[in-house]
Amino acid sequence: MPKGVKGFQSGKNNPQYGKKPHNFGKHPSEETRNKLSESHRGYAMPQEQRDKISAALKGKKKPPRTKEHRKKLSDTSRGKRCNFWVDGRSCEENSYPQGWVDDLRDSIRKRDSYTCQECGVHQDELSFGQVKRLDVHHIDYDKHNLDPTNLISLCRSCHVKTNYNRGYWVKHFGGQAHE
Repeated sequence: MPKGVKGFQSGKNNPQYGKKPHNFGKHPSEETRNKLSESHRGYAMPQEQRDKISAALKGKKKPPRTKEHRKKLSDTSRGKRCNFWVDGRSCEENSYPQGWVDDLRDSIRKRDSYTCQECGVHQDELSFGQVKRLDVHHIDYDKHNLDPTNLISLCRSCHVKTNYNRGYWVKHFGGQAHE
C-alpha cells in the first residue's frame, strides 16, 4: 500500500482488479449527456489544486532526444507518410509561382475594396489573432493561375470554408465577375 493513502489497494490486492467497469461498452443517453454537460458547466479548478499540479511539474523536463531517435522520427514522416505529400509530387511542384507576390495580393484586396467577397467583412474589422489582412483565394484552386479574374479576397473564416466541397465553391465564385 502506498504511503499516505489509507484504504487504497493497488494491483491484484484491489477487489476490482481485472473487472470491467459497470458501464463498460454502454453509451449514455442524450438526456444523461446533457445532465453531465450541465453539471460541469462553469467548473473552474480550485487555485490550490492548480498550485499543487504546478509545483509537481516544476523543473521537470523531457530528456533530450538521441540522434538515433531524431532520425527515426524523421523517417516516419518522409515520402507518402509526409503530410505535404500530394500524388507523388514534390514540395517544389506544390509551391506557389514567382508571380505570387505581396503586390499582386494587395492589388486584389484593393480591387475588392478590402472587403471579404463572401461575408462582406472589411479588412479593418478582422480579429483572427495575428491575421490582419484578407486572404487571396484562387477560384479554380490552381495556384499557378495568377489571372486577376481567378483571384478573390476572403476573410480567413470564409477562406477555410472553401477547403471543403470545392466543386460548389468553383461554381459559386465562378459566376461572379472579378475585374
